[in-house]
Amino acid sequence: MTPAPSISCIIPTHQRDDMLLRAIDSVLSQTVSPAEVIVADDTGSDTTRALVERIDAQSEVPVRYVDARNEFNSAGASRNAGVEVSSGELIACLDDDDAWHPRFLEATQRALQAETRAELAVSWVEQIRGDKTWPGETIRAGHSPSSAAIPPAGMSGGNFLITREAWSAIGGFDPRARGLNDADFFIRYLESGRDYVVVEERLLRRHLHDLGQLTTKSLGRVEALRYFYAKHEAKFSRAQKREMRRMIHSQLRVADPSWVKRIYHLFGQLLTGNPVRPVVGVWNRLRGFTYSPGRRG
Repeated sequence: MTPAPSISCIIPTHQRDDMLLRAIDSVLSQTVSPAEVIVADDTGSDTTRALVERIDAQSEVPVRYVDARNEFNSAGASRNAGVEVSSGELIACLDDDDAWHPRFLEATQRALQAETRAELAVSWVEQIRGDKTWPGETIRAGHSPSSAAIPPAGMSGGNFLITREAWSAIGGFDPRARGLNDADFFIRYLESGRDYVVVEERLLRRHLHDLGQLTTKSLGRVEALRYFYAKHEAKFSRAQKREMRRMIHSQLRVADPSWVKRIYHLFGQLLTGNPVRPVVGVWNRLRGFTYSPGRRG
């Protein structure tokens, strides 16, 4: 492999050692290898630490464990903790339940070299559940902070490569954002006046599962959506505000403990959004897919 000593890979993790192993393997299998892999664990798990130390002992690329326990209990805070102890000129993050295509670092690094004004390269996404694979987010060029304010802008926590200078300038991830932290990060990057370049290949492999993903419908997700909405409401158009309300209703339609309120939120979702969405969601679940409102391929 061609060494690329300027890249640090940060993997936030939360009690998912089996998936973490797959994520680390995808990093160590890159056609352009990073200078280091840093696993930022927000639980301080002894088993996770032992796993990382075992991999490090067998790897040519340093694989380091960081105890990233924090008051926010967020992936953003863990990413920040990993970056703080990293040394690469370029930074790439990967969630512990996802994986990279072997050419992810090669393609995103080449894109940054070719587009000298850009300080962030972002790829398209592929979604996987079991033996089923289908297109995920497809980011486009030319987003403004306003157009990126409501998903699906196409920015994810694991499909970008960014310069350390740009990361530092925008302050990394918002540690208080426990959902849509990737959208928040992208908005603040765009607000800084920096350019980005799109790699039109599906190089992030998002593995969907039922083990507590941040996109799972829950009261915690509702809280995260409301935090994001309050932080960026001034950027929203009337249509975007309507879409944000629809997303909150969609979460509460499933997560609210009161069945009466769940019915209320069902009607709220129908009235604020496309009434076909819930039907499509049920149909996709019957086919074995997981429907993610607001995402498109």
